[in-house]
Amino acid sequence: MTLFALVGVAEAIPLLVFAAFVAGVFAVLTLISNRNSKAAERLQRLSRPLSLVEMEDPKLAKKDRFEGMVETAKALSKPLMPQTETEQSALKIQLANAGFRSDS
Repeated sequence: MTLFALVGVAEAIPLLVFAAFVAGVFAVLTLISNRNSKAAERLQRLSRPLSLVEMEDPKLAKKDRFEGMVETAKALSKPLMPQTETEQSALKIQLANAGFRSDS
């Protein structure tokens, strides 16, 4: 009977090695799939529409972004602006003919 038990253990060793290998591969694949699910969760969170509180007004963002540049341009262009009312009206007519309908 001891011979049968030794033969049974000898045949069981390859099965145990195979089972350990399969368990290791399964553990590695589980870790990889968890990483992918985290990435999918991040993508889902980023693709979700923002609430009204989280949304920024694009008009305010543009105004703040270029406010310093506009102030600098106004300061530098002040000496070049027309001084008299007739010069200003002639310039306004030329700009209106060119397609500029407002001061901005």
